[in-house]
Amino acid sequence: MPTTAPKLHFLHIPKTAGTSVTQFLQRQYDLDQIVFETTWRELFEYQPRMPKLKLFRGHFGINLSQMIGPEFKVITFLREPVSRVISQYYHVRKRATEGLNQFAGEMELAEFMHHKQGRKLCRNLQTRYIGRSLEVGQLWAHPAVLNIPPDRFFDDLASPLLLEQAKQNLNGFFFVGLTEYYDISMLLLCHKLAALPELDAVKRRERERDAKRVPTEVLQHLEAENQLDMELYRHGKTLLVHDLASEFNLPEIASMPVEAALDYVNERKSNLSEACLSRYGRRMRAEQQENWEWDVSMAFQGTGWSDAHGRLGETPHRWSGPKLISTVDAPVDPRRDYEITIHILRFMTGRNQRQLEVHTSSGPISLKGRKMGSGWVGQGIVNGQSTEDPFLRLSFHVPETVSVAELGGDPNDTDKRGFALRAIILNPIPASQKR
Repeated sequence: MPTTAPKLHFLHIPKTAGTSVTQFLQRQYDLDQIVFETTWRELFEYQPRMPKLKLFRGHFGINLSQMIGPEFKVITFLREPVSRVISQYYHVRKRATEGLNQFAGEMELAEFMHHKQGRKLCRNLQTRYIGRSLEVGQLWAHPAVLNIPPDRFFDDLASPLLLEQAKQNLNGFFFVGLTEYYDISMLLLCHKLAALPELDAVKRRERERDAKRVPTEVLQHLEAENQLDMELYRHGKTLLVHDLASEFNLPEIASMPVEAALDYVNERKSNLSEACLSRYGRRMRAEQQENWEWDVSMAFQGTGWSDAHGRLGETPHRWSGPKLISTVDAPVDPRRDYEITIHILRFMTGRNQRQLEVHTSSGPISLKGRKMGSGWVGQGIVNGQSTEDPFLRLSFHVPETVSVAELGGDPNDTDKRGFALRAIILNPIPASQKR
């Protein structure tokens, strides 16, 4: 499928909505169009390949947009500042983040937010990511570790000029979403990209922290320390309302108070979803192909898949899961008959290999499978569907999804998986060959 998605820079602010949004975005592009690097020095090495690249993502802030140029549209998510800080605190305690695990292990939040390193993460971080820019030389001189910004990034932690610059930058973004309004934000982004929505499949990995567990005086201090972020968040709300009104033709919300407007739209998510599916259908009709030879290093539309693996010489693959059903939408005429070939690299369990089913809207496909090395290849016939959809939806059903940890492997690998998909080939059957 042609990758019609625009060139994007996902400016990912820590602990906003990064994992689920990144997974969604990475399905829209071929693997070799995505920048996965995490250090500034690695990014500088990408400049000769810039014409081919279409997606930058990571914790690089507004500096990255200035480096890669205006042809990359910027998108971001904001989060209510106190909630973001609390989430950041628990994240730092849980994981050994470069340069942080040495001090945060047993700290209470009240101690963490006053510590030299903790304070950098607790005070107006969103405003600094969007408004604070540094000279390229300062970024290059910074040690090539995970993209923790240089100390200069944390100058002027409460500068009003920084807030105004952040607002100005935010006004020019292609998309601004809010974590607290994740569903309608994602529907807005899907509509802009004519992409398939996948709200119910989002992995909510992070357990929400009850603010009641945090002493009142700590909450008040965090709010006082994040006045720039509070104002930027309010500005982001206003931008989201204006974008929703324009994108979904909702002029009535323009005159509402911001909170009331967002609640109004939130109650009408089904209408937004229908609009997204309608635009998605038009896109898929325009991109229909005679036959489809696809592998997981290529962009696709579907639900229930992990990020693609295999960027470092390994055969590319995507794991199904965590749910039992995963889908792929093939951009072919579903009314025709096709020969289908499915390549799978590995099953998590023998039961999944024996009981894998692949369905279309008219029922299961009869597949004849054979082992190929450590993998499996299934072949069969897809009969034409009676449908108005401009694509063929393939649904993969497995009886179980399990994690490596559950099978006795790495105890930290808890992602539930079914099988590793490699490729799908659909070739139309000429009318003269039909029986």
